[in-house]
Amino acid sequence: MEFGNYRFVWKAIKYYRKQGGEIVNTPSFIIGLEDKTTKEVLPHPVSHFLFKNYHRNSGSVNTELTVAQIIVPFLNFVLDKVSIGSTEYTEVQGLAGLRKIHANAYLQYCVDEKSNKNKTLEMKENFLSKFYKYLWDEKVLKHKPRFKLVSIRTRREVRIVYKIDFTYKKTDETLLCERIKRKDIVPQNHESKYI
Repeated sequence: MEFGNYRFVWKAIKYYRKQGGEIVNTPSFIIGLEDKTTKEVLPHPVSHFLFKNYHRNSGSVNTELTVAQIIVPFLNFVLDKVSIGSTEYTEVQGLAGLRKIHANAYLQYCVDEKSNKNKTLEMKENFLSKFYKYLWDEKVLKHKPRFKLVSIRTRREVRIVYKIDFTYKKTDETLLCERIKRKDIVPQNHESKYI
């Protein structure tokens, strides 16, 4: 399979399932590989991540879509780096080769190129951490990422979740690197006891 000819996509689907005594048509999302030439979409096994963690637990199609819209660009970012032969991506020959540095690079790209705000970056961190935890639990990854347990407060409860300690520079950290001097803010001929 030529990687340069494929890209990851998310796709809305409907499937039939039995609910009580009836057969219902249930909406869902999958992640697939699209052939850039023929536009044919092949379902990818990583769709199980959406089903197991979001569809089956919450039943929210909107949450599935949000997660798919974060995971798919990350996978395409890695696929592009593999296609051009970047040195950090030479060992990536599928999901098994993913490491924390690949997620860090993607998040840094989101800061530098996409100008994501910290709230968006935090959401991406959470979903990528869950994705890596899923891949580790399913015995897909070769190298175990270092997870830490973090308390997250929602409106009603406090949950303990696994999170990767990402090391990229966030949007506000990039701005804080430039040290602001007093002389740049206050004119030198201005004297005040309050400043």
